[in-house]
Amino acid sequence: MSVSASKKRKDPFAFPMLVVFSFLFFSSILSFNVQASATPKVNVPEQYKNGEVNLNGEWGFYWGEWLPLEKIHSDEYQIQTIARPDYLKNLLSDNVNSSSPVVQGYGTYLLEIEGLNKAFRRPAVHMRSVADAWQAWWVDTDGNSRYLGESGKISRDGSDQEIRYRTTILDLPYDSSNGTLVVYLSSHTFDRAGLIGNLRIVEHEQASRSILIDVASRLLLIGVSMFVVIQNLIFYRQRPKEKSLLLLTIFAFVVLMRGLVSSDYFYVLVGQPNLFSIIFKLEYILIIWPAVAGAHFFANFSPFDRAKLYVQINYAILLVSAVSICLLPIQQIISFLVIYQTILVIIALSTSIIVCRGVIKKMPGSRALMFSLTPLVLGMANDIYASHSSEYNLFVAEYALSIFLFIQSQMQASRYVSALDTAEHLSNNLRKEVELKTQELSSRNSLLEEKAIDLEQQRNKIKKLSQIDHLTGLFNRQTIDENSSELFKKAVATQSPLSFVMMDIDNFKSINDEHGHGVGDMCLKYVANYLTNSNLRKHDIIARYGGEEILILLANTSLADAQIMTQRLCEGLSQESIKGEHAPIILTASFGIAERKVSGIESAEELINEADKALYIAKKNGKNRVEVASEHS
Repeated sequence: MSVSASKKRKDPFAFPMLVVFSFLFFSSILSFNVQASATPKVNVPEQYKNGEVNLNGEWGFYWGEWLPLEKIHSDEYQIQTIARPDYLKNLLSDNVNSSSPVVQGYGTYLLEIEGLNKAFRRPAVHMRSVADAWQAWWVDTDGNSRYLGESGKISRDGSDQEIRYRTTILDLPYDSSNGTLVVYLSSHTFDRAGLIGNLRIVEHEQASRSILIDVASRLLLIGVSMFVVIQNLIFYRQRPKEKSLLLLTIFAFVVLMRGLVSSDYFYVLVGQPNLFSIIFKLEYILIIWPAVAGAHFFANFSPFDRAKLYVQINYAILLVSAVSICLLPIQQIISFLVIYQTILVIIALSTSIIVCRGVIKKMPGSRALMFSLTPLVLGMANDIYASHSSEYNLFVAEYALSIFLFIQSQMQASRYVSALDTAEHLSNNLRKEVELKTQELSSRNSLLEEKAIDLEQQRNKIKKLSQIDHLTGLFNRQTIDENSSELFKKAVATQSPLSFVMMDIDNFKSINDEHGHGVGDMCLKYVANYLTNSNLRKHDIIARYGGEEILILLANTSLADAQIMTQRLCEGLSQESIKGEHAPIILTASFGIAERKVSGIESAEELINEADKALYIAKKNGKNRVEVASEHS
């Protein structure tokens, strides 16, 4: 103690220095908190494209509280930055009970929007893909708040939560330029909860148009199902021996019920939130019922030895599923969605086997039945994928079912008319019979054409996959070789400038050696994502050239413009760090630029080599810089 006391007497500046350092320390902590609490921003004029602004990306997020509107810009709350669209269960994976089928709780989404009225006359957001109950507000820069809309009643514990399924247009203020979009959410029902799907700012007229299109398509679906029901009921009344007509009628009726109950607009017509659980359970029963009714129809159309037992088993599955759905709570029903989908897949596979068996045995109409079944199977596969995706929310199985029913109804109608005319007007019906055969051939040709189109689309998809580097999602070396030569020839023909940029991640080998190749691959993906979202032009080409080298082709770009763009990329890369189980990694890269006219190059390969030489100079001069290839000697 005496030594310490003597030091204090000898150093009169010790206490003032301690105060200064303490002030600086706490100031740095406060500045860090402000930065950590900053709400992500969207600059509307900069991101306006094709009449819309995409709101996917970073949002502010706070779980466990509805932040007071007057405090959303304060430092009192540590706002988390998240990437949407995604499920709440994914966002809160470390903070929720994994044994629970759904996320229980409530929170706030935040997004600052700048320059709103500079790009839109009457801005709106289509809020269809927001699960559970939500409420939206707008808070401008002066702190004034405006109520925008809701999907029911938000709740802290779920006891008084009300969910109304309805397609909602959220009108944003047209007289406000800058503000914050605040979405309060309560999640107590669905597994896929949160701001999922693609949110976009569009003009109000465009959002209304999309709803009208959706309503029209839904009405068309319901109308087709009603048409099939009525038509086949009429046919069955006149020909009661045709059991397939009755089964097709039941099939169409169940599909009609599915189309009605699963529609958002049905909830609007009912208008009673307390009926939500009943309608929801009915909707889940109608997931399996159409498949069972369809299996019954197919088994009758292509009969086999144990067809009766097969049908009985399917109806037993339906009965057990319906009883379970009626008795279980909604959250438990949702957790069993995979089971329902598995049942659908099993029924679909068994039905496909029945149809294939009919084709092998050359049963009448079985081949056409198989072709008409193809879009239905694809629609089911699409819906199973969409039910587990946060970004893709297009469900088409009901529309595929309607198309299938319409085709089958017309086939049954053709059979009915053909049989009736043959029995009553055999001597005078040759011309009509030829016309019916011609229609049947035309229908088969149409199905074959659809199959050919589908195969062509698959071929294009495979071709596209062959052009992409599987790790980064960028173009691969083969693709860049083809494109660089083509761009070079075009630039020579038009006497236009052409710039190539060769990029190499600095100290990449050290990252692999220190953290492992898994982290190295993550860094490559990060850089690829950074370049893809760096506001390069639509026609600019980015490719992984080899290892950690990336080549950027800038068509119709002078050396000066290329240097400006590349310098922006170089400076922006190191602005954020890569975080994970390892220590944060800040990436930098070196860039080499070569331009066709300046370098006097006569081939794409030579221009790439010039850019590579410039890259070597950038590495040699200290890395994290941009170097330009000099004029070719």
